[in-house]
Amino acid sequence: MSINVTMIRESFATAKPIIDQVVARFYENLASDFPESTPLFAKVDMVKQKAALRQSLIAAVDNLDKPEILSKFLLGLGERHVAYGAVDLHYSWVGQTLLKTFGQFFGAAWTPELSSQWTEVYGVIADVMKKGALAASTAQVRSISGRERLTSNDTPALITAIEAEVPALSIAIREEIRLVVRATVLKQIKAEVKKWFDEEMHDIARTAAEESTRKAG
Repeated sequence: MSINVTMIRESFATAKPIIDQVVARFYENLASDFPESTPLFAKVDMVKQKAALRQSLIAAVDNLDKPEILSKFLLGLGERHVAYGAVDLHYSWVGQTLLKTFGQFFGAAWTPELSSQWTEVYGVIADVMKKGALAASTAQVRSISGRERLTSNDTPALITAIEAEVPALSIAIREEIRLVVRATVLKQIKAEVKKWFDEEMHDIARTAAEESTRKAG
């Protein structure tokens, strides 16, 4: 289904004068319908959070007919949300809550067609943001696993990137990340074995030389 940009903008124009109320209700609905989301905002400045959501909605609607600008904006937004711990499930919560909130404010104007159009819009927003998040997560793991040697300081980052982020990724990407990490670990093991072997051979050679000198003496 193609997005009716005119319909989306006209409906959003009616919400703009009360956008702060809409955003406030959104977070109330999110906490009520998905209480598991509450810890995500425990240390968040909600005034700034609400302002960010308001501006993001405005930017998305304003650029619906400018795919290059919209994609760049949403990819960056998705990338930043990796740091907030956002995963696929959270996008689902937000989508359901956003549509419910619009329905509450639009009332009779919230027709099946308008609901369907906003569902389509949010689907585009979420999909592009997930791509940004995926790129950021994969880059994070590659940055760590691509080093010559892992250190104990890398452990928290690996745990976050793999155990927290990977469940939200596709099976193919999860396997790719596993292979990258596995290859790096194997490389380290081989380096350690070679180092041990070289040291053993050096000891053997030194012992043989000493024994030869002792016998000669």
